[in-house]
Amino acid sequence: MAFKIKQFANVSGFLQKQNDILYKFPLISSASSRILVFFGGDTQDFSENMAKHRDSRHFQEWSLENTAKLIAERFPKNHIFIIRPVRRKILSNAVLNCFDNFVSGDEYGAPNFCHNFNSLLHLKLLLQSLSVQIPKASNEIINNDLLLIGFSKGCVVLNQFLHEFHFYQNQKELNNDMGKFISRIKEIWWLDGGHPGKKDTWITDEKILESFIKMEIDIHVHVTPYEVRDENRPWIRIEEEIFTDILQKKGANIQRVFHFEDQPCKLENHFRVLTEFTSSSQ
Repeated sequence: MAFKIKQFANVSGFLQKQNDILYKFPLISSASSRILVFFGGDTQDFSENMAKHRDSRHFQEWSLENTAKLIAERFPKNHIFIIRPVRRKILSNAVLNCFDNFVSGDEYGAPNFCHNFNSLLHLKLLLQSLSVQIPKASNEIINNDLLLIGFSKGCVVLNQFLHEFHFYQNQKELNNDMGKFISRIKEIWWLDGGHPGKKDTWITDEKILESFIKMEIDIHVHVTPYEVRDENRPWIRIEEEIFTDILQKKGANIQRVFHFEDQPCKLENHFRVLTEFTSSSQ
């Protein structure tokens, strides 16, 4: 298989915001190819950057480039876009990714959610900019269905999107362009969400989740003991249970998978969820 990956630097989005983005053309070309957008976790970066940090170098297997290859294998008919966080907090023992262009947060990237941070608009405009830079896929990028995936810290972006779904549904007049963009979102995947804050790892507000359910989006939740069984962070398990329970009881189309359930809370298994999750609609 050909795994040529292109890098686009400083792609323009909302106002003056810019993100670096990796792109992988579908392995199996199709007019109905979906647009898959991935938001990664702490530590993940370009492989050459990870090699320079004493902690990150041990996880180069999960670099953004390698993750793009993994996702392409599982979603061969999709255009793959990996959104690189705009800021990294570099500590001696870790590199923390911060999605400041999508959600407000503290210096470590723990989110402060709000009703509308224009994160959906930012994503829409990023894709619009990319459609100009990738002319052979231009029409598909701006029109085809969307599939969103967040891994670990990247799930904070998905959670901000939920707040904005609720916001837009409660507007008396929804901008037609934004309405069309939101309606393109058909699947959302949460892969072992986590961040350094002490709350809001998962959305538990029932009204926000009810708005989400109305969209009839296919929901996938994949967790490991590293996040949901960490005794030092019990709120993650509690919040995930509430999130999943509300969605299930109110009739959402949700699939939940617990990986490595009988194994210890290992960071390696947290990353391995990237190789374990699968799609029934490739």
